[in-house]
Amino acid sequence: MVKFKRKSSVCRKQRLHGAFRFFRAYLMGNGKNCNYLGAISVIMEIDVIMVLEKRGRYVNVRFKKSNAIILLIVMAVMLQLVLSVSSATAASDDETIDIRRTVGLQGAYQQGKWFPVEITLTNRTKRDLSGEVVLSVVSSENITTDYLVPVDLPVGTDVQVTIGLPGTVLDNDRSLIRFFEGSYKTGKEVKLFGPATIEGRTLDGSNVIGVVARDPDTLNFMPTLNLRGYSINVLPLTEDDLPDQSAMLDMLDTLVINDVDTGEWDEDVVKAIRDWVTRGGTLVLSGGAGYVKTAEAFAELAPLAATGTTTIETAESLAKAGGAELKLTDPITVSTGEVAKGASVEFSEAGVPLAVSRSYGFGSIVYAAFDPSLEPMSTWSGSASLWAKLLGRNLSNLQGMGGAVMTGNTYIDNMFWPLSNIIDQFPSIKPPSFSLLLALFGLYVLIVAPVLYIILAKADRREWGWWLIPAVSVVMGIVIFTFGAGDKKNTSVHSVDIVELSPDGKAVVSGAAAVFSPTGGTVTASFDEKPEMRMYSDSSMMNASGNLTLNGAFQFRDTGDGLQTIWRSVPYWSTRKLFMDRRVVDSAETGRIDIAYEEESGAEKLVVTNNTSSDLTHVSLIVNGQAQVIGDLKKGESGSILNPPTFVPAQPGMYYSYSSMIFPGWSGNNNDEWMRQRELTDQYFNRNNDAMRSSGPVIVGYSTDHENAFMVNGDKVRTDHLTMWVQNVDPTRHVGDRVIISAGAMKPIIASNTLEFVNNYGNGIVNVGAGELILDYMVPRSESVAYDVLDIQTNPAYSNSNLTWSVWHEASGEWVSQLNALGSAHEYFVDEQIIRLKLEAAAAGETMFPYVMLEGEELNP
Repeated sequence: MVKFKRKSSVCRKQRLHGAFRFFRAYLMGNGKNCNYLGAISVIMEIDVIMVLEKRGRYVNVRFKKSNAIILLIVMAVMLQLVLSVSSATAASDDETIDIRRTVGLQGAYQQGKWFPVEITLTNRTKRDLSGEVVLSVVSSENITTDYLVPVDLPVGTDVQVTIGLPGTVLDNDRSLIRFFEGSYKTGKEVKLFGPATIEGRTLDGSNVIGVVARDPDTLNFMPTLNLRGYSINVLPLTEDDLPDQSAMLDMLDTLVINDVDTGEWDEDVVKAIRDWVTRGGTLVLSGGAGYVKTAEAFAELAPLAATGTTTIETAESLAKAGGAELKLTDPITVSTGEVAKGASVEFSEAGVPLAVSRSYGFGSIVYAAFDPSLEPMSTWSGSASLWAKLLGRNLSNLQGMGGAVMTGNTYIDNMFWPLSNIIDQFPSIKPPSFSLLLALFGLYVLIVAPVLYIILAKADRREWGWWLIPAVSVVMGIVIFTFGAGDKKNTSVHSVDIVELSPDGKAVVSGAAAVFSPTGGTVTASFDEKPEMRMYSDSSMMNASGNLTLNGAFQFRDTGDGLQTIWRSVPYWSTRKLFMDRRVVDSAETGRIDIAYEEESGAEKLVVTNNTSSDLTHVSLIVNGQAQVIGDLKKGESGSILNPPTFVPAQPGMYYSYSSMIFPGWSGNNNDEWMRQRELTDQYFNRNNDAMRSSGPVIVGYSTDHENAFMVNGDKVRTDHLTMWVQNVDPTRHVGDRVIISAGAMKPIIASNTLEFVNNYGNGIVNVGAGELILDYMVPRSESVAYDVLDIQTNPAYSNSNLTWSVWHEASGEWVSQLNALGSAHEYFVDEQIIRLKLEAAAAGETMFPYVMLEGEELNP
């Protein structure tokens, strides 16, 4: 029996105030020296008083012992939770690793393209740490891929780790960063304090122009072109934003460097930019008086070697290109120099080149003599149109035409899944002979039934059948399994590469590889280099929900000088596969396929010489939706085609069975020795309905070998290696003194657009509404070739009475709707460098942009 006497309100307030003071002291860090039980007794007393006091009278309460114990436990748990929170708060400073991260370039990235993730770690523990940073991301195939990077973390020191990711959807539910002391496999996870997930803003569907300039607002006028049908995004960058890996620049279509000193730039960054251009990017070097320092790190690429500066007082050529009046109140300072061999002068004023371009690998470099961030160019209304012409090679318009060769960084790798099917076809793993297996089964039946029965009957040992028949079954099962396993008893690799060779001799390689493991378990592939790779999903490991699965089944591990791919929990007799994105390789290792044009008895002859590092089979010319076979060419051998067809891009949206032309005679069975080459050819040249890559002209050939590209579980293994060689043919042909610009080589620029709507189907076909569209085609080398033949080709399948194409006839100042038998080419040149076409749409319809072909006499051969 417990008695409680009425207490005054003042007394109650004092008790409550005392309890609250205890809690405040505890939360402020003094709780460690408090008497926990005493505090609990105070709280219990206050609680009972508050609950049981009734109107100034004594209340008798039977306070059970069990209730007191329960209340003590509850209060102890509450205090322990407070202690845990306090300890966790202290640990954020003493027992964790601080983390910061940056995604993409300036927080932006593009889906489908590689981008960097920079992770900065600061060791806040009391000891130096060594371990592995693990970035886990759900890929577009809905598998969780771990990226492991070993790192040493001295106490209190910021350490930065950069990891490249292929473009995928980023959000907090699909990514996680962790740190394991020692290693991921055996180490202890150390808590991270800060955002441990990654996310960023996407720039999908746009042409991204990165700008590294003294003035961050340089080229901010470019998005005004979006009103004409473009999709342009300008991204201001600094030198520190530039990654040292080529693939990490893939989200950029164009990189502009203006009035910035590049002489002290990191060599790895410069190499990354150079390789990015080789793979298809466009680099712009400008700066006016500052061009000398801008081009210092890129002397090998620059279209013009600077020698000094001068001033110009008129800029008529720029005004014509921009389509707007350009009055100069003061002279413009421009750089001067020597134009590089093979470069083309786009605009000049009084003999001073103002814009020069050149091809480099599958990309291009553009030189501008002026500084676009200074007046009058920065505010001139024609600047956007001028730069649209300068960047036309890589500035995708509505149609997304890539020209006769694969140009620009618009390469979308749709070979990912086709290559997965091809590398499943291991040449060294052949299925067992069905007739042999049938014979073994028949022998088993014969032994078990009549033979064994007769022998046991004669020996009067029929009871032995109880153990002889199972024994024979086990033996025959082992025999049948051994023969059935065939070539599946050893680890083997099947790899397929695509070697793309540019007209100037640069080499870019992509491909895929499959590893067959007879035993399963953990399978590791080790590479001496660090190619950008993606793993194929496995149906047993896929997570349909797209959530993170932290089981370590798919991992990439940076080894410093190389890269390891690790697959865990692999079932026996299973295959694991990798895709390797496009990367630049030393052309001295690959060689090239040389192409020349000759005259023979008044006819044109195409001569092809195999100067690659391999013997080639089925060398063929692919153009106009057709394949003409030249034949097998060993190293150093040549072959030719008499009267090659006129180069016209194949019709987009059509599927062309090039394999049936190159490898005729296929009966449809799967035993064809050229099955892999057939499938590889058709998939490569028909991917995405030819929208992103024209089907010609190219020279293609094939080779096979057994070279090991990587180690499996530390050993060299049996390898089957297939390579398809693709040599892009320069669309500009030189036959004697004649220069021929092939149809499709000139990409149109949208000069104006008043169409009600424009829908690009992605295959070259454009759906338009009523209105008008004007396209400008820039004439290459207009200053050194006297063009006399102009041919404009439209697709008759996409023409109707509602859609009318016409060409501007400069000589008469009129639009001409008759596009054949045009007469002298020069009569149509606007400002000596533009061919202008107009689409008039009376109603909605579908069309394709016309192709323009030019031919003329070289003035200085």
